[in-house]
Amino acid sequence: MIRRHTVALTGLVWVSLLASSQVRSDDAEIDFNREIRPILAENCFYCHRQDGNKRKGDLRLDQRDAAVDSQAIVPFDTSASVLLQR
Repeated sequence: MIRRHTVALTGLVWVSLLASSQVRSDDAEIDFNREIRPILAENCFYCHRQDGNKRKGDLRLDQRDAAVDSQAIVPFDTSASVLLQR
């Protein structure tokens, strides 16, 4: 049992190290449609999409401008982004 946890933890550390080595530089531009939208599509669009009749909390996340205007996402300020606080 301990060996299984050790192997899992070791794997997690390696994945973390690999992911951190691929972090983009500060001057690299982030593309909403290519990098952010797919994450929101997988996790948020079911309730926060174009269809106003089914949209929850009057929050639309399928368009960058709508997400930014609602303060759900504040570009370059994760502490002010309401979406990341939830």
